[in-house]
Amino acid sequence: MATSIPVQYLASFLALSLGGFANATYLVLRHRKKQPLVCPLDHDCSVVTESRWSHVFGVRNETIGALFFFSAFSAVLLS
Repeated sequence: MATSIPVQYLASFLALSLGGFANATYLVLRHRKKQPLVCPLDHDCSVVTESRWSHVFGVRNETIGALFFFSAFSAVLLS
């Protein structure tokens, strides 16, 4: 017996995963072009994005995030 998920939940999940994908993609593109990030309150965001914890097993965190959000978005669309 399968239960259906309300459309509002699916729409919210899709919107949030699309937003997460956009954010992660922004970080990936800025890093590849070696452009500074836009940060609020005049902070230096590169301290975080270029730290020694900015990658796992040689893969940058923003790339992992983009893959995660794309996978989540795709899984909901395909289900």
